[in-house]
Amino acid sequence: MVKACGVFHKCVQNSQEAGRITNDKNHMFSRIYFTLEVKGKKYENMYVDISQPYGTDYTKEPIEVHPPQGGYSGPFNHNAFSEAVERYYRSAIGGQGTAIRFSPNTEMVMLDNIIAKDSPFEFEITG
Repeated sequence: MVKACGVFHKCVQNSQEAGRITNDKNHMFSRIYFTLEVKGKKYENMYVDISQPYGTDYTKEPIEVHPPQGGYSGPFNHNAFSEAVERYYRSAIGGQGTAIRFSPNTEMVMLDNIIAKDSPFEFEITG
């Protein structure tokens, strides 16, 4: 099994709306920048777009993690990578957030936040 490792560097939170009385407007769109290393080769300036579909509950629903962009195109483990991305985002923003913390009953709209927070990750690649 091959291991991939890397560092998440920052999150650009394009838009997030949470806790509205009419939950049909709840959503989140963000981009996370990272460096990935596989088999000793480093892929810098990579990013992944993440989202929360309109009308879903951020505190209870999983985050959608799109395919990573920026250079690496070999074998991958999207499920394991998605879990690492979601942990990173939720560690910065949300109920346990170190940058922006809010409770499930909070009503807010956030636009264009940049959260610079290095955080290492590692996962096994299948295939």
